[in-house]
Amino acid sequence: MVHKSYPFEKTTKSWGIHKLSKDPKQRKIQSEIVDLLYNVKTYKGQPVKDKEIMTITVLQTKNDFFKFLKAHTRWGVVGTWVSEESGNKFMDEKNSVVQIEFLDTPNEAVGKRLLELFNKYNKDYVKEESLYVRTEPVEESSLPLLEWR
Repeated sequence: MVHKSYPFEKTTKSWGIHKLSKDPKQRKIQSEIVDLLYNVKTYKGQPVKDKEIMTITVLQTKNDFFKFLKAHTRWGVVGTWVSEESGNKFMDEKNSVVQIEFLDTPNEAVGKRLLELFNKYNKDYVKEESLYVRTEPVEESSLPLLEWR
């Protein structure tokens, strides 16, 4: 099934709705993120087969903005950083790290789109000075992602 507003084919497996926002604009971004992470079978005509892991680091006080994610791992960490804008130093900030394994296309189109969506989500809702989101390949994993599809 190809979603009317997204360039990907969804799987028949449904992960259901998990604490999406009631705000329609916020919900739309969250829904696309959830679909790309958990429900996509093809993206822009390409099969999704490559295992990737997405890591999001955010202040613990902003955890609620990420409750819409499911099938993820979250843990508390402490970080130190310097503001690019003000030069202020932030020592021993309490952060959360969220990791999610997902499937991507060979040219990493899903991961690139997810980064765009998280940047927009941060700008419009989370409002972190610098939300740190990254993806990287997973060479080996005991998690059978291909069986999700």
